Amino acid sequence: MRTRVILFDLDGVLVDACEIHYKALNHALVETVGFHISRRDHEETFDGLSTRQKLSRLHKRELLSKKQMDQVYDLKQGFTQQMAREILKPDNVKIKMCQELETKYLIGCVSNCIRKSVDLLLELVGIREYMMVTVSNNDVKNPKPAGDSYLKAVELFRKRTQIDLGAFVAIEDNEKGLKAAENAGMKVIRMVYPDVNLENVTEAVEALR
Repeated sequence: MRTRVILFDLDGVLVDACEIHYKALNHALVETVGFHISRRDHEETFDGLSTRQKLSRLHKRELLSKKQMDQVYDLKQGFTQQMAREILKPDNVKIKMCQELETKYLIGCVSNCIRKSVDLLLELVGIREYMMVTVSNNDVKNPKPAGDSYLKAVELFRKRTQIDLGAFVAIEDNEKGLKAAENAGMKVIRMVYPDVNLENVTEAVEALR
């Protein structure tokens, strides 16, 4: 019986899409209001937040109106989809990892992306079929760094199998994601995209026992 659940973040962990999101948002901002977020500001302030959360912070800085927030949001999602289709390809390292992990563990994905992006990105890199459960920011009221998305994953897994909260492990790449998993009461492993492979994940998860 598989008694451990591994929940992967998406961007920066399973998929190398952080740059896609950064460029797509800036493209939308420049087209709408003529400014962009610096890379340093994005890394220090915005990384790991959902698009709505990022736009809300810009609105609080009085850089966007409510109407402009909606315009930028729609443009950003379109640019993200377009860029992802152009750039992302099947990832053999992640495919092999998921194939092997699912023989010993239950695996899922918990993301701050919208549902459409979660499904598309996982599909493009070839690992959607291995995720028993996926959670997007559309599935919860409060996205990361709140713990809601991880608790939603627990709820969805428990509809399929009886498993204790202590069996859940989250793999995240940034502080906001780590905080979200910790807020949900989970064990947490910090790991970034280039290092996320079968050997490293297995070693890290087994070390928690």
